[in-house]
Amino acid sequence: MKTLLYLIAASSLSAQSLTLVEQARISAEKLPKGCIVCAEQSGNEAPVYSLAGKADVKDVPPEKILFEIGSISKVFTGLLLAQAVDRGTVRLDSTLQEVMGKKQRFASPHVAAITLEQLATHTSGLPRLPDDLLTNADPADPYVHYDRRLLDNSLAKATLAHAPPFASEYSNLGVGLLGDLLARLYDKSWEQLVLEHITGPLGMKDTRVTLDAQQKRRLAPPYSDAAKTKNWHFKSLAGCGALYSTAADLMILAQALSRPSESPIKSLIEQIEKPRDAGNVGLCLQILNVGGIDGYWHNGGTGGYRSWLSSRPESNRLVVVLINNNALAPESIFNVK
Repeated sequence: MKTLLYLIAASSLSAQSLTLVEQARISAEKLPKGCIVCAEQSGNEAPVYSLAGKADVKDVPPEKILFEIGSISKVFTGLLLAQAVDRGTVRLDSTLQEVMGKKQRFASPHVAAITLEQLATHTSGLPRLPDDLLTNADPADPYVHYDRRLLDNSLAKATLAHAPPFASEYSNLGVGLLGDLLARLYDKSWEQLVLEHITGPLGMKDTRVTLDAQQKRRLAPPYSDAAKTKNWHFKSLAGCGALYSTAADLMILAQALSRPSESPIKSLIEQIEKPRDAGNVGLCLQILNVGGIDGYWHNGGTGGYRSWLSSRPESNRLVVVLINNNALAPESIFNVK
């Protein structure tokens, strides 16, 4: 986390005289394949969308091009947890043993005692990835095979050095597990919950896991440097990174994070923005906190995509960056201030 903040600060100092559009154009010239779509809103002005590089999709406005957004999907899992707490379905301090029931075996009582809040704040002590994720996996699509049976077996074997909480350590496993537990509670897919409770109310029609034919035509293909690579697919760990979205849709989310009182999911946003674990994280949402809350953000990355979303309520500066090439990180090209 500290390393990322240093990178952000460095990029801010080096690029402070350039606009976001100019920075994207310079960076896109170095990309052998792919494009950069940016969205920016300042104050009460309308969002501005731009494209740099080659999108490889025809006759589609930049804000309507689809990308994998990777770990920005975690923000939606945080919102779903807030929704389940609001309904009284679970508590933030509900444990894995409570939620999963007696059928789930645990080698360690410490693992059984992990709470849903600890999963959402990366303080559970679970590793970044399941130990067996890459066993018999396709390296170019590493999550596609990882189903609920494998997830439960992994939890049954997991051990922790002591009872949680732990110091915050980013965990795809933890948030992916959280998303799957919520899906089990409602007997629906994680995607169904996202559509019903978040993207539906917000009007984010292009943010989903399963694309229709028309959306697939607007999908920017994934690249790893100069080579085309595979799109990623998820099963039990969908909640950590399975969504596709557009700059227009993510700008809606950024606006909601900036002005919760104007959002149809006001109470959920207020819950995920509440500072936890020394103030640097909410529920699956990163908080820029340097002597006080200065904004909310999350980034993402899959096999052939990189993404960024940030919301600075004080200045009402909202930024979305989407790239269909894993060779370039959004944090390295733009001034987040």
